[in-house]
Amino acid sequence: MTEPRPKARKPSKNRALLIETARRLMAENGYAATSTEAVVASAGVTRGALYYQFVDKRDLFRAVCEDTLERVALRLADETMQKAESGAEELRVGGLLLLDYFAEPEVSRILLVDGPAVLGFEAWRSLLEPVVLGLLRHGLEHLVEFDRLRQAEVEPLAHLLFGSLTQAGVAIGTAEDPKSARAGYATAVLELLSGIGAAPSAESA
Repeated sequence: MTEPRPKARKPSKNRALLIETARRLMAENGYAATSTEAVVASAGVTRGALYYQFVDKRDLFRAVCEDTLERVALRLADETMQKAESGAEELRVGGLLLLDYFAEPEVSRILLVDGPAVLGFEAWRSLLEPVVLGLLRHGLEHLVEFDRLRQAEVEPLAHLLFGSLTQAGVAIGTAEDPKSARAGYATAVLELLSGIGAAPSAESA
């Protein structure tokens, strides 16, 4: 059962500052080694300001995860549109870009290493699912337009690809060499996508 979330406070300068400060510190040091005292000291606000906006450190971390995921989603949508020459290429281009982001130290540490460990797998999955599934559905719909898929296949394939990409992300995020891990998983993802007409199997990752 998913635990109830605390009521969100209205957006404020302090809230945005605390999220940005915590994101920077947690990306550098990890969740466990980042204290709320360090966050408020670096942000230049009081502990009262932090606890007015967030129930506790875990609540702050969830906000950091949401902020990081939003940044990834915006980049992914923008860069996919720039690099894909047609709608039929969006799933392949977007899938590989997502693996690139997963290999970045900040994204890896916050979303893939600490995210599931701190929030729990179900809460972590529910955080990623709406964003990543939405982007996957969009790419798969283009394949329907190009007669490479049937409409009935979109939803099950979106969930299968979500599972594959997020598990690849966790593996990349916890690898000793994320960039090398990314290269291996990119090859596997291309093979997977080639099976549904989204990428030729011989294409470079």
